[in-house]
Amino acid sequence: MADFTDLRAEARHGAAYGRAKALLSIAMIAADGDGELDPAEMQAISGAAATLPGMKDLGGRVLRAAATAILTRIRSDGVEAVFEDAVETMGEADRVAAMLLALRVAMADGRVCDDEWAILKPMATRFGMNEARLTAIRIMAERQDNADATGKGRLH
Repeated sequence: MADFTDLRAEARHGAAYGRAKALLSIAMIAADGDGELDPAEMQAISGAAATLPGMKDLGGRVLRAAATAILTRIRSDGVEAVFEDAVETMGEADRVAAMLLALRVAMADGRVCDDEWAILKPMATRFGMNEARLTAIRIMAERQDNADATGKGRLH
């Protein structure tokens, strides 16, 4: 069951909050690939999500509440249920944005580990993306991270 913070965010932000939860779900699943989701990863998720179009207006507190609700649901219902619910609401642009976010989060420690790739590649396949498309999104994620690190850019 959703907690009060999650319900309040849904009431205040409507469809934008639902979209945020769908995109964050994919990133949370990827980040949880090693079975541990630490506070630094949670911060990386909400920070990277805030750079996506339409997410900045939600604010960090709302994005963190969404991430917490998703993590609770992953623990209670499982990854597959969370993934299926997220995919159901996404069009092509949101699927690309979700993979971009997932890759940026997976790279938060400087690389994408084997456990993370083991989750990201099947996700991309289920999104209808081939290896070349996934590689292009990975390159985009690397460039955005480099631009953010040097202060020369953010996603808009």
